Amino acid sequence: MNEALLRLIIQEEFTALGIVLSGGNLTQVGGTAQTGRDITPDLKVLTDLKKGAENADGVAPETGDVLKAISRLYAYDPTGGHEHWDRLQAKDLSGDGLGSSQLGLITQGAARLFNGTSFDRARNNAEITALASAARSSTTTSADLTNHNARGLFLLFDVTAAPGGGETVTFNVQYKLGDGYATAFTDGTPRAVTGKFFYGMYPSALATTAYHGQNNAVIPRTWRVNIGHSAGGEWTYSVSACYIL
Repeated sequence: MNEALLRLIIQEEFTALGIVLSGGNLTQVGGTAQTGRDITPDLKVLTDLKKGAENADGVAPETGDVLKAISRLYAYDPTGGHEHWDRLQAKDLSGDGLGSSQLGLITQGAARLFNGTSFDRARNNAEITALASAARSSTTTSADLTNHNARGLFLLFDVTAAPGGGETVTFNVQYKLGDGYATAFTDGTPRAVTGKFFYGMYPSALATTAYHGQNNAVIPRTWRVNIGHSAGGEWTYSVSACYIL
């Protein structure tokens, strides 16, 4: 934007406020005069946004008829008992032996996976609780559980009170949105005593000695676990799972 055009724009704005430009100066017209508050500074157009000597990093001044704004990126340093902001500076990181005092910008990239409607964060191996520990006297089914991007999982059936009879672990997978479950695994041995019982669902052969049951299969996005109850009174147990990529 050239100086003449900028002057014209400013003049129109000042005129609307009852102020006119006269000979390059600002003069108040109309209204009540304010003693000691005359508007008399010269109107100047900045053509060079200079920088202070303490903030000089080799950026040459702008010499054209433009107003140039310079932005900088600062990082907060909370260490050393003197919290402050530091400018982020360009450094050559191609060599070895860099000093430990170099400041850098910490960034984080997060993978997003489309689920058909929206995007979810990608997960690592993670543990969840399918059924919290509680006393139960009837067959119990967990809520629908969401697998974001794991291929399989380990399931732990932890029994702390077994008054008699036996409980049966069943792993169900959803094959139709909002409905439709199929049985992917059922423990062939009802568990009649207290203890920790492990099950594995993964698309490869698993060592049989480490598990009380397993199935060589992938797991879909939605699944749930069912604990079939016998007529043995109140059982206390929990079910947890660990997703495996």
